[in-house]
Amino acid sequence: MLTGEKGGTVSGTRIGEYPVCIGLDVHKNYSYAAVVDELGEIKEEVRMEKPNKAWKDFASKYKAKAVTEATGNYRFIYDILENYMNVKLAHPYKTRAIAEARIKNDKLDAKMLAHLLRANLIAENYVPPKEVRELRDPTRTRKALIEDRLKNRVHAILSRGIIDYPNPFTKKDCQK
Repeated sequence: MLTGEKGGTVSGTRIGEYPVCIGLDVHKNYSYAAVVDELGEIKEEVRMEKPNKAWKDFASKYKAKAVTEATGNYRFIYDILENYMNVKLAHPYKTRAIAEARIKNDKLDAKMLAHLLRANLIAENYVPPKEVRELRDPTRTRKALIEDRLKNRVHAILSRGIIDYPNPFTKKDCQK
């Protein structure tokens, strides 16, 4: 035990008010979770598929801090977990600089994220409040639809001509 500035005692390894930290390596169809206690010991490792029920059951078991990397599909799990625990979104490049490893796999990534969170070494991304995220979704969808329509229009205009043209929207054809 350590003595705090105000005279109280503080556990040297306690993770704030949370007894465990959870690292999540999120993928499109499945994710890995590693649960680490305040001493850094692995308490549970889980591979979970996408269904909501499994994630809700897992999240409700722990009073914890959790971390996941900011990937294209983090939102699904983030939206579920934020109702049950304190969730942080790790900046993937900055976190990678701290936790550079020769051997990489999903289980090790989840464990490393949990240990980095436990040591308070997570470089966080900003996540706006749920209300703001919900307002941004239609805007993001509209932008994607407009971009698709623009691509279709460019293809139509280029196909009217007699000349053979490369597809301006693929990396392979843009290099020609």
